[in-house]
Amino acid sequence: MNKSKDKLSALIIYLSPHGTTKKAIDTLAVSLNENSVSSDIYNLSEFDNNDIMAKIADYQLIVLGSPTYFHHAPTVFTDFINNMPDASNDQSVVLLSSFGGVSSGVVLYDLAKILHRKKYNLIGGIRVLTEHCLTFQEEKPFYSGHPDKKALNAIKTFGKEISVRLKNKICTRYSPSDFNDKPFILNFMDDHIVKLRNFVWAMPGITVNQSLCNRCAVCVKNCPTHNIKLGKATMHGGNCIYCYCCVRNCPVHATIAFLKPASITVKLMAEIFRKFEDQETQQIV
Repeated sequence: MNKSKDKLSALIIYLSPHGTTKKAIDTLAVSLNENSVSSDIYNLSEFDNNDIMAKIADYQLIVLGSPTYFHHAPTVFTDFINNMPDASNDQSVVLLSSFGGVSSGVVLYDLAKILHRKKYNLIGGIRVLTEHCLTFQEEKPFYSGHPDKKALNAIKTFGKEISVRLKNKICTRYSPSDFNDKPFILNFMDDHIVKLRNFVWAMPGITVNQSLCNRCAVCVKNCPTHNIKLGKATMHGGNCIYCYCCVRNCPVHATIAFLKPASITVKLMAEIFRKFEDQETQQIV
């Protein structure tokens, strides 16, 4: 951590199975640094959670970046936030969610409620349009190339504004309801229906061709929930969040899933949810 008294500091924690949330987070970190807020960045899937937890109290600002799966943050990310210590010394938090052009769901709202209970100052939230992770097998993935230049510029502007808010101790501290940008009916559906556990049956299955698998452990390294174990056979456990990162990154194509049906569904659902929100990068708070 940069301990210079002339600079404020941010701890940035993110989850990014396919790299698009990371792209957004890296852009935000650059913007903060350009505006006198230094940062340390941690990928939640690559570091011991206890080590990260021990560092939280050292920073004035905590930035949390999560993808959107079934309208919510992945359980592994929400569990981490639920276990975060309560705020100390007037700490603030900023939220960034990424979504694949269907619905940004209630990620910002869900996380804001948890962090408000933990006494963090809520000072900003942004949702970022990214390529949809279920369409990478397509010749042209859904929203391929996103976040694009326009989105990255919006993130840079957001970072500049956050730095001003952080420095201004009398600026507005927002409430969780400010992060709720969906109508009541969508919030109700997200609270009670649209959750991964209710749709596991519909997700394309993941299989491993054991004769092709060379035990290179690329899938183990990239799995955000540490759900894959190597032994005499490559085994997937029960904590899969269906990001299909293991399928995408397998160098010998031993890990397999047929995502064409899911890709078709993604595009159909996008047409439905387009009626309720602009499918673009947007600062919510």
